[in-house]
Amino acid sequence: MDAVCDLVVDLVHAYVAARPERLCLHAAAVETASGILLIPSTYRSGKSTLATALAARGARLFSDDVAPLGPAGEVEALGMLPRLRLPLPAGLGAAAQALTAAHPGPTSARYRYLALDAAGLAPRGTRRPVAAIVTLERAEGAAPALMEGDADHALQHLLLRNFARGPLPSRIFLRLRRLAAAVPCYRLRYGEAAEGAALLAERFAPLAPREVLDRAG
Repeated sequence: MDAVCDLVVDLVHAYVAARPERLCLHAAAVETASGILLIPSTYRSGKSTLATALAARGARLFSDDVAPLGPAGEVEALGMLPRLRLPLPAGLGAAAQALTAAHPGPTSARYRYLALDAAGLAPRGTRRPVAAIVTLERAEGAAPALMEGDADHALQHLLLRNFARGPLPSRIFLRLRRLAAAVPCYRLRYGEAAEGAALLAERFAPLAPREVLDRAG
């Protein structure tokens, strides 16, 4: 399993190197009826568990960790299975726990991949526009809240999470500033993944039925 995880990292870097004009973010991305919710965040911040909790509510996963951005700011799915750290947190929620049990993938002592089909995981090469940017403020015991953010705050998170270095720095800045200014930006404060997913589902409800998403892909 460790070899597989290392290979995935190498494949992502090869993907980025072969597309020098494409940006690539450390971010989760899920598809709702409105479009893609882009959730830029750092390692071990809870974005994978949040994305899984949203998938249990009917959203379709585009990414739990790596989200490529095309020239127009659209997200491209890489088709990689989402990976969760073990043990699964109790705050994942009953629905997401059931989802992981129903779709087990390769598992080690530290990680479990989710073997989702095309209804739950966008096939490689699927592209969708960003509908909103959501930054995370996760703290144990925090009262859950979804607050309107601003473009400058979102831009800072996008810049910090981009690891593609092909374009000139000025072009990276301009492209991400244009994206942050073009879509609504939110700050999600939460303690448990189920709580955060519930707030996002309420704001962006109804989440698109999976059979509709599958036909659209």
